[in-house]
Amino acid sequence: MNNKDARLFLAIAEEQSVTRAAKQIGYTESGASHIIKNWKMRWAFPCSPAPPGD
Repeated sequence: MNNKDARLFLAIAEEQSVTRAAKQIGYTESGASHIIKNWKMRWAFPCSPAPPGD
C-alpha cells in the first residue's frame, strides 16, 4: 500500500464516505472504488461493515 492509498483508507474511516474521502485526497470516486476492490482481493476480507443483524 502506498502513501496515497493509506491516506484514502484513513479518509474513508474519518469521512464515512468513499465519495468525500476520494475528493479530499484527489481521487475520483471510480478510482477510489477500484483501489477498494484491489484491497478486498489482496486482503481477502470485505471492506464494508456487515449489515445490521449479522
